[in-house]
Amino acid sequence: MALSKAIIKRDLHQIKKAIAQNKKFIDSTNQPSQSTLERWLKQLTALQEEFLPVRKSIWDVLYDDSHSEKAEYTTLFEPDTDFLDNEIPELILKVEGILSEARKTQSPEPSLPSSEGSNGTPAPPQVKLPQIQLPRFDGSPEKFTEFYNSFDSICARDAHGLSQTTMCQLVKKVSKKLAEGHVNYIKYSEHLAATK
Repeated sequence: MALSKAIIKRDLHQIKKAIAQNKKFIDSTNQPSQSTLERWLKQLTALQEEFLPVRKSIWDVLYDDSHSEKAEYTTLFEPDTDFLDNEIPELILKVEGILSEARKTQSPEPSLPSSEGSNGTPAPPQVKLPQIQLPRFDGSPEKFTEFYNSFDSICARDAHGLSQTTMCQLVKKVSKKLAEGHVNYIKYSEHLAATK
C-alpha cells in the first residue's frame, strides 16, 4: 500500500532530522570507541531501512508518467530523497571506514600512520572505492536487467568481499542521476530481504 503525502512528509522529516543528529555526533566526536562506532552503524542502517518504503512510495509516483501527482511529488519530495540517497550511504561508508581503522589499531599487525588534520588530531580515514570496470546505467528500465546481471557478475560479494553499501556506491558511480534512486531502492531491498 502506498504511503500518503502526509506520512511521507512526516517520515522524511524524521529521517532527515535523525541523520543530521547522527552526522553531528560523527563529525564532532574525536576517536570514538569501537562500541560507539558499532552503535552509529546500527542506527544508520536502521534509518536506511526506515527510508526504503518511503523512497519506494515516492519513486512509484515519480516513475509513473501518467500519475496525476508526479509534479507535486517532484517538488515536495525529490530534493529530500536525493539528499538522503546520498547522505545515508556516505555516512555508513564513513563509519565503516573509521570502524575498520579502529579494529586495525586493536590488532597486533602494524598499521600505517594516519594523516593528521589541521588541528593536529587524526583525520578520519578516507574510504576509497575499489577500482572495478563496470558498465554504465542510463536509467532505462529496458536496460536494467542487462546492467544488473553484468554488475552482479562483476561485483559478486564473494569475488571481491564488498559490503552492500560499497556496492551501492559503485552503482551510483556508474549510474546517471535518474537511475540512482531506482538502483538504490533495488539494492537496499535485496539487502533487507537477505537479512530477514
